[in-house]
Amino acid sequence: MTETAESKSLSLKMSHRVRIVDVILLLLGVVGTCLHVLGLVFPAWWYIDDPNNVGTDDVTYFGIWATVTCQNSTCITTSSDRSGSRAWLQGVAVVETFAAILLMFNVATQLVLVRQCKTVSILRRLVVILTSGAGCVIIIGILLFVKKKAGLTPLEALETRDGATGWPLILSSAAAAVSLIIAMVMGIGQLTMFTEKTDYDHEDKSVAYWQQKAQQLDDLSDLGARVNVSATFM
Repeated sequence: MTETAESKSLSLKMSHRVRIVDVILLLLGVVGTCLHVLGLVFPAWWYIDDPNNVGTDDVTYFGIWATVTCQNSTCITTSSDRSGSRAWLQGVAVVETFAAILLMFNVATQLVLVRQCKTVSILRRLVVILTSGAGCVIIIGILLFVKKKAGLTPLEALETRDGATGWPLILSSAAAAVSLIIAMVMGIGQLTMFTEKTDYDHEDKSVAYWQQKAQQLDDLSDLGARVNVSATFM
């Protein structure tokens, strides 16, 4: 009985520790989602100073949805051209939007997981799938954008390579890193919980086995005592 109580106490401690980790991972999930949404909507994944206008403050910001051209602090925003030779930009838009949807579904799943009174393995597996998938999809979109950035302007590729990475692209990169961290921690935690639960189950079964044996010995002792009493009266 003492061993069983100790096993249950350890199980409760493990459950409390897991709940704290779940809350922390939920906060990270919210942060990662916000970072990617901000990186997705702002048009500054890549910016290029125009080398042909010496002495002026000309810079062009390229995003997935819009292009911002600034000259002497006056900026004009136009929709990004995602047709013809730049149709690949539509692919980046679809990929990164899909990643944002995955992250939102992940936050909803983590909210349900945190509100559960007991650990649910299927929800944890779903979180691992959603976060790892979102992280990989974001990285794929970023790599495609960076690889194709030379086609964003009519300038030659050699001149276009003088551009630099904008902060929205860095935000999306950070979101990918956060998502992969959540997937890794949740996956490792799932394996650890499974191992500890198996140990507890084995311990409980062992305690129950010996309790059953002790009960059988007590029953045999009672039976032997009754036989001796009967033999005495006979």
